[in-house]
Amino acid sequence: MKNIFIEYPKCSTCKKAKKWLEENNIEFIDRNIVEEIPTVKELEEWINCSEQNIKKWFNTSGVKYKELNLKEKLTTMSDKEKIKLLASDGMLIKRPLLISNKGITTQKKANIYQLNILLLSLYIKYITMPRKTNPITKKILLIFALLSAKSNKPNRQ
Repeated sequence: MKNIFIEYPKCSTCKKAKKWLEENNIEFIDRNIVEEIPTVKELEEWINCSEQNIKKWFNTSGVKYKELNLKEKLTTMSDKEKIKLLASDGMLIKRPLLISNKGITTQKKANIYQLNILLLSLYIKYITMPRKTNPITKKILLIFALLSAKSNKPNRQ
């Protein structure tokens, strides 16, 4: 699976994250969250994979979120209803998102996002290294990737 970068092109955080991905030669498929809204099926899979509460996937600082008074409404909605709502309008979804077969990064802050992408890319480099690679280099990358994955694991709320 190729990396999928989901963004809103006018978002400054998305622009920074995209620039960082390009500068670090990380390949991705670019997807505009407004033109190609994630489906219910995709969101169910991604949310489950991220191990985050569905509420964390909402763009709580967005105009649409506030217009719909979702802060109050979400408390009475089921998870299926929340996912269906997210799939109805891309502007409700927190972004940028990077989806890969190694994990999902949903952080909005560019520096955290960059750190997670760097750690993810280190892990990918580790598992794709030729067998003749210096074993110490492989061990260092693996330890770094595993420690970072453990310390960056989100808490369910």
